[in-house]
This record gives sequence, structure tokens and C-alpha cells, in this order.
Amino acid sequence: LIRRRAVILMLSAILIYTVQASVFFANARFRLVIAPYFIILAAAGCAEAIRLASLREYKKLVPVVIAALILLAFTLMNPYNRQNELAVNYVTFGAKDMAIKELTREYENTRYGRLTLYYLANLYYSEGDIEKGMKFAKEGLKADPGNTRYYEILGSLSILKGDKNKALEYFLASERIMPTLPALYKTALVYADSGNFDEAVKYFNKCVTVYPYHSKTYEGLAFLYFNKGLYGDALGHFYTALRMDPGFLEGYEKAGYILMMKKELKGAAALYRASIERSPDQPGILFNLGLIAYLEKDAGKAKAYLNSVLRLEKEGSPLYANSTAILAKLGVLNPPGSR
Repeated sequence: LIRRRAVILMLSAILIYTVQASVFFANARFRLVIAPYFIILAAAGCAEAIRLASLREYKKLVPVVIAALILLAFTLMNPYNRQNELAVNYVTFGAKDMAIKELTREYENTRYGRLTLYYLANLYYSEGDIEKGMKFAKEGLKADPGNTRYYEILGSLSILKGDKNKALEYFLASERIMPTLPALYKTALVYADSGNFDEAVKYFNKCVTVYPYHSKTYEGLAFLYFNKGLYGDALGHFYTALRMDPGFLEGYEKAGYILMMKKELKGAAALYRASIERSPDQPGILFNLGLIAYLEKDAGKAKAYLNSVLRLEKEGSPLYANSTAILAKLGVLNPPGSR
């Protein structure tokens, strides 16, 4: 009898879960009606398990405990956020319009779900719809005022709107709740874009404290110092960024430029070659390699690099003119028609 009861409980749970999952896609309101049955069935299974344990009927207890655990598992797994998951899948495959449709249906049917509000706000932000993004982010903030993600989205939307001061308000409010990399990084970018060097450096360094493996942080610091003429500090950060992201092509160019200024030609050439290995058709980098070869009196390499510049550049461009001038000095200039 006990085993039969356990089997019935299990089958009932599976049936209800199946019905719940099926009707979910018809209308999300049904979830609120069906979901409590999970708790009722799980509680009944637990009560039966306790009764059998008190009677020391351990052989009968095992299947009931299994049934109760399955019921509890189904209770935890009820698909309250199934449409959110479906929306994420749509985004993964690039169907943002379908994702917005599913999330909007969820929102309109239940007016519940902080995650739904977050997904909608984030999707509208990615689509550049400032008004709707702001609407859902502010609703989410009212429902969950301690959630830093809403402040981050509101700050990002304010940047799109061109209101940097408002963006800073949101990012700094996020930091007061909990310092997170996205908010700190965007705060640094706003300060950098506004020409506030000290605050930009301060917030990039805060990013390093929170998460020291974010290559974009080191790129930001490198460009700040480079544009300020602090080349020694810039070079160290360019190297760090390049170690983390070898595809950071501008890092090779700027670090190589600093080394050329310091007359460290071999180091500069090594950086430029590493850049060319990743992206061969870079006229500026090829010209620098040709110039270094010319300065080191390696005519063969200079000719090869500078002729590559001529193939890539239009006649009359500064790089074309400078390349032809060096080739003429070497006495190896090819006529323009031979390119």
C-alpha cells in the first residue's frame, strides 16, 4: 500500500509538472494556479516519511523518501522563468525581436519577475531604444532597489542619451551599493571622455582591484597615460594589455612608437612583427618596420616592407610619399607602374 502511494505521488508530480510546462506557453498566469500543488504533494510525501520513520518501518520508508525528494526537486524546478530562458535562447541565435516578444508577454501576463524586467531593459538598451530601456530599468529598480545591474543599465542609457552627468549619478549609486567591474569601468570611461584624468585613473585602478584580469582596464590606463605624454607608465600598461589580449593591435603600434622614441629599435621591431603576424595588411606598421630596417642599414628588408606599403597605399598619401623617399635613398625605388 505504501509503495503504491509513493508511486501515485511520483506520477502525480510528473503529470502536474508536464501540464504546468505545457500550459506555460499558452498563458503565464496558469503557473500561479498550478505551482502550489507541488508544495502540497511534497509536504504530503514528507509527512508520510516522518510517520514511517517514527514507526521504524524503514523498508517502507525508502520509496516514500525517494518520492518526497523527487517532489521537492520538481517544486524547485517549476518553470517560473521558462519564458526568460526562451528569450535568452532567442538572443543567442540573434532573434532579439522574438526575445522581446516573449519577455513582453511574460511582463503583461504577470507584472512579476525582476529578471524579466532586467532582460527587457537590457535588450532595449542593446537595440538603442532609450525610452523603453529606461522604463523597464526604472521599474526593475523600484522592485529591486539594491540591484546594481539596473543602475548600470540606466547609466549606459544615459550615455546614449548624451547625459554624462546623469550617467555618473547612476554609476556612482551602483558603486555605493557594491563596486562592480561594469559600473567602475564605465565610470572611468566617462571621466576619461570628459578629460578628468585623475578621476579616470582612480576608477580604472578600482577596476584592477575588483577584477585584475580585465584587459580593457589596462588599455584604458595605457591610453590615458599615452595621451598625457607619460610614456613610461603607458608602456607598462600596454604590455599588460597585450599579454591578456594578443589581438590588441593598437597596443603594438603605440608601444612600438614609445620604444622608437626611446631608440630601442629592436624592441619596437619585435612588437611590429607580432602585430603583422596577426594582421598583415597594416601600412603604418609596415612602414615603421621598413624605416627601422633602413636605420639599421638592412636594405633588403627595408625594400620588402616599403614596397608592401606601396601596394597598399594610394599614390599621394603621406605613407606612400615617405616610402618612395626612403626607397629612392636606397636606390631601389620601383616605378609606380610596377606595383
